[in-house]
Amino acid sequence: MPPVWEADISLTQEGAARLVERQFPELAPARLEPLGVGWDNTAYVVNGRWVFRFPRRKLAAGLLENEARILPRLAPHLPLLIPEPVWHGRPEEDFPYPFAGYALLPGVTACAVEWTPEERQQNAAPLGRFLAALHAIPVDDEMLARGPGDELARADLRKRARR
Repeated sequence: MPPVWEADISLTQEGAARLVERQFPELAPARLEPLGVGWDNTAYVVNGRWVFRFPRRKLAAGLLENEARILPRLAPHLPLLIPEPVWHGRPEEDFPYPFAGYALLPGVTACAVEWTPEERQQNAAPLGRFLAALHAIPVDDEMLARGPGDELARADLRKRARR
């Protein structure tokens, strides 16, 4: 049995482009640039405007479905942009998992910035407002539902809230 961190599906950049073009012909010709490969997903920037994420493992496919269900419910309540799935790809014979495309958000991640003390101070209040808004979002049974692929209960808010 292979280690759990190994991908159970291999998808080349060309294969990802074919999937995008077949399912979303309005994006053809799809020009893909690698964005990153993680434990769960491979990500490509498509046509300089979209980020498409493709699960690398069965577990990740369920998590991506949960994300696609929950992020659009969070976004209207937050003072900053968050990724929201725009494109919902379906499994096909040569790629067995759903995949998703999001608008490419401007900027860089905070971990990629060399923060000066002044920048840290300037960003503390916006970060605080974002977190306060996030924690103020009403949570209902649909948000609490774990959904498929969350065997580790990463999205189980009832379990996580106690901790």
